[in-house]
Amino acid sequence: MFESDDFVEKITVIKAVGIGSAGIRALESMIEKAIYRVGFIAFDNDAEALRNSSAPTRIQLGVKTTKGSVTGEICQPSLKEVEDSLKDADLVILVAGMGGETDTGVIKIIADVARNLGIGMIVGIVTLPFSHEDKKHTETDEANILALSSMVDSIIVIPMDNLGSGSSPATDLAEKIKANNAILTVAVRGITELITSCGLIDFDYSDVKTVLPSKCPVTFGVGEASGSERALEAFKKALHPLSRGGVEIDQATGILVNITGSSDMNMDEYNVINNYIHRKVHEDTNIKIGVVRDDDLAANIKVTVYLSKK
Repeated sequence: MFESDDFVEKITVIKAVGIGSAGIRALESMIEKAIYRVGFIAFDNDAEALRNSSAPTRIQLGVKTTKGSVTGEICQPSLKEVEDSLKDADLVILVAGMGGETDTGVIKIIADVARNLGIGMIVGIVTLPFSHEDKKHTETDEANILALSSMVDSIIVIPMDNLGSGSSPATDLAEKIKANNAILTVAVRGITELITSCGLIDFDYSDVKTVLPSKCPVTFGVGEASGSERALEAFKKALHPLSRGGVEIDQATGILVNITGSSDMNMDEYNVINNYIHRKVHEDTNIKIGVVRDDDLAANIKVTVYLSKK
């Protein structure tokens, strides 16, 4: 017989790492939304950006330069700080914007450090610049995404252009950046809360580690709906991805779904989504569906979907 104090819980250590200006801005959104049981680490070579960050752990990287130009390489003392900050993690989620030489170079180095530490799972979530920005970096970005893909278990690529769909042409840059931060927050939260929350239907780190790894970019989407058909409508919206994914639902070998709703959400709504998925996929597809309660959604249901392919 065990007394209550005798039970030992294995806590999955999750760390969200914001790299450079885009990654640190996204961390601020995550901290504001109080993502549960996730450690936040900010990495940058810019002291001012780190000074303004709310992340509990902030590390200024010593970045090498050549003739005054940043090379994207990290000096050895900073590498030791990176290792120390990540070494106890089970799951590391790297968040950064592609396009800048520093951010792009640093995320690959940090991913390599995490891999060499033997961290159980590494996820990269990166944004691509607006297409009207410097077009000469496009081929470089693609090469960097390919290189980063080989260093992480899963990569989610979110073009900034996708965030403008449905918005007015007059929508200013600040609003688009705010939307970008919100989407990155949802992308991280959709994974982590299935591990950390005591959901109505939940699963653990080993489930995520089994389903999410992918040889090509993971398709990521989120949908929200109300009304009598809200569950299926939200799921179908989530299949119009925010990411630049390479996986359609009928091609997926792994499907991770987070269904979030208030106390009036019922089992029939779970079954509607579950049955729809099973009609669309191969019988060997690994499907994990979690259900989390959030009364702030009131009459809405929100569905977050990740499609992977091994």
